[in-house]
Amino acid sequence: MPGGGPWPITATTTWTVTWSGGGRTGTETVQLSSTGELFVGELHVLNQAEER
Repeated sequence: MPGGGPWPITATTTWTVTWSGGGRTGTETVQLSSTGELFVGELHVLNQAEER
Protein backbone atom coordinates (compact mmCIF):
# COMPACT_ATOMS: atom_id res chain seq x y z
CA MET A 1 0.00 0.00 0.00
CA PRO A 2 1.49 3.38 -0.91
CA GLY A 3 2.27 5.72 1.98
CA GLY A 4 0.66 8.77 0.41
CA GLY A 5 3.47 11.26 0.99
CA PRO A 6 4.31 13.34 4.03
CA TRP A 7 2.41 12.88 7.30
CA PRO A 8 2.30 15.53 10.04
CA ILE A 9 4.02 14.44 13.27
CA THR A 10 4.43 15.94 16.73
CA ALA A 11 7.07 14.90 19.27
CA THR A 12 6.62 15.99 22.89
CA THR A 13 8.81 15.46 25.95
CA THR A 14 7.96 16.39 29.53
CA TRP A 15 10.58 16.87 32.25
CA THR A 16 9.83 17.26 35.96
CA VAL A 17 12.76 18.79 37.84
CA THR A 18 12.99 18.82 41.63
CA TRP A 19 15.62 21.19 43.00
CA SER A 20 16.98 22.39 46.29
CA GLY A 21 19.56 24.98 47.25
CA GLY A 22 20.02 28.08 49.35
CA GLY A 23 17.54 26.79 51.89
CA ARG A 24 14.75 26.52 49.31
CA THR A 25 13.22 23.68 47.28
CA GLY A 26 10.92 23.50 44.32
CA THR A 27 9.57 21.49 41.43
CA GLU A 28 9.31 22.70 37.86
CA THR A 29 7.71 20.95 34.90
CA VAL A 30 9.05 21.74 31.44
CA GLN A 31 7.34 20.55 28.27
CA LEU A 32 9.01 20.80 24.87
CA SER A 33 7.23 20.07 21.61
CA SER A 34 8.23 20.05 17.97
CA THR A 35 6.24 19.42 14.79
CA GLY A 36 7.27 18.37 11.31
CA GLU A 37 6.47 16.08 8.43
CA LEU A 38 7.55 12.47 7.99
CA PHE A 39 7.64 11.13 4.46
CA VAL A 40 6.10 7.65 4.22
CA GLY A 41 7.09 5.83 1.04
CA GLU A 42 5.27 2.57 1.77
CA LEU A 43 2.86 1.50 4.48
CA HIS A 44 2.22 -2.05 5.71
CA VAL A 45 -0.65 -3.03 7.98
CA LEU A 46 -0.54 -5.96 10.41
CA ASN A 47 -3.93 -7.28 11.44
CA GLN A 48 -3.67 -9.56 14.46
CA ALA A 49 -6.67 -11.55 15.70
CA GLU A 50 -7.39 -11.30 19.42
CA GLU A 51 -7.18 -14.63 21.27
CA ARG A 52 -10.09 -15.56 23.51
